[in-house]
Amino acid sequence: MKVCIPTTDDTGLNARVSPHFGRAPFFTLVDVEAVRTATLTNEHALDGQGRCYAAEALVNRAVDAVVCQGMGATARETLRDLGLRVLDTEAWTVAEVVGELREGTSPELNPDG
Repeated sequence: MKVCIPTTDDTGLNARVSPHFGRAPFFTLVDVEAVRTATLTNEHALDGQGRCYAAEALVNRAVDAVVCQGMGATARETLRDLGLRVLDTEAWTVAEVVGELREGTSPELNPDG
């Protein structure tokens, strides 16, 4: 599985998970099985709430899901329209998210949350 995790920095597995998808300065892409990471700069981090241009960065990136702590309804629907699952986490680092995914403990993001 390949996932995108919004992060506050670009330090790979040590990167801190951002509390919000669209405003995250970076997206850390992770191949969970191989535990390989790559980082994208979120060019749309300052575009404002309710637009979700950030999702455009994931088109053609072979990502299966986004794992995040928070996301607005527009972003959630945009990602789902792109065929991506949206998973919830309370982890603090990318490495912790990978652990949750390997254990199968990352639930779908609550549509009300």
